[in-house]
Amino acid sequence: MKRRVLFGVALVTLAGVASVQADGTPPLAPRWSAALGVQSADDIPAALKRPFDAPFDAVVAGVPEVRLDDCEAWRVWRGRIRGARPESDYAALRGQGVQCDALALLRTVRAARHSALPADLDTLTDARLYPATLWIAISDDAVAELAKPGRTLAAAAGVRRWQAERKGLVLQDDTQGVRLVWLARGDFDGDGWEDALYRWQASIRDGSWTDVRLVLLTRRGSSARLVELRH
Repeated sequence: MKRRVLFGVALVTLAGVASVQADGTPPLAPRWSAALGVQSADDIPAALKRPFDAPFDAVVAGVPEVRLDDCEAWRVWRGRIRGARPESDYAALRGQGVQCDALALLRTVRAARHSALPADLDTLTDARLYPATLWIAISDDAVAELAKPGRTLAAAAGVRRWQAERKGLVLQDDTQGVRLVWLARGDFDGDGWEDALYRWQASIRDGSWTDVRLVLLTRRGSSARLVELRH
């Protein structure tokens, strides 16, 4: 069966948030991509139990065989998974896991009191505003280098602007590139400021290497740089 992990851009707004804050300002209700498959917070538990299009046979150290049928199984084993059988399924498994982790994070999101993010996140194309940690790093040394204070994505990639495409933002040089696809927005860390949750995918041209993960970004001023949050 063909495996599909889709991320669209249609909006779904969380129901049941307060209509007005204590100071009279309307809160910013959480929103997320319709491709995550939930219409409200009440749908999340069922979505985490929804069977995958086809199960994955995961490679887990010290365990003969682990079959992953849904997001709940992924969440149990995610920290110990080292591959898939066949190995060609591993990229699809990682992509499916990103969607599962995004659904799990939706359980923690709340209305934001403040936002320094644009209404359309795809208009934020200046790579100088993004952290260097969004660029490709294969080795531990490269990861540490990108994490140094003050480093920007533009400096790391040597490219100044993202390209806005139908499926998100793309930044690439002659040999490699990354893509950001918006998944959800709201206050994920409880500080009152709106954050943006993305699917980050990287690849090297003319090669088989790819990587995928969730990225949570925020900023606390309209001219401030974006900061990557832990999740």
